[in-house]
Amino acid sequence: MVFNIGLAEFGFSSAEAFIVYVFGNMLLMISYWFVWLLYFKKKTYWKQIALAIIPAGIFLLSGITMLHYLLVVFAVIFGTGHLYVTNKNRVD
Repeated sequence: MVFNIGLAEFGFSSAEAFIVYVFGNMLLMISYWFVWLLYFKKKTYWKQIALAIIPAGIFLLSGITMLHYLLVVFAVIFGTGHLYVTNKNRVD
């Protein structure tokens, strides 16, 4: 999300995309922190899955709104791998 690797010019396509980026990431981060608090009280499988999906959602939202298509590709790869590992380390 930080480094321009020279494939294209990056940035927000509009002011609306920037607003979606800011508020979407804030909402996802707050929900991530909230689920972490719940997870420390009692570990359940749905909380593990939420903690795996939310970071992938942050990367995906960032890639889409900033037009970083390579980030979108890696967000999908990260999300798939993160869900797989989380499922293998399932807490019942």
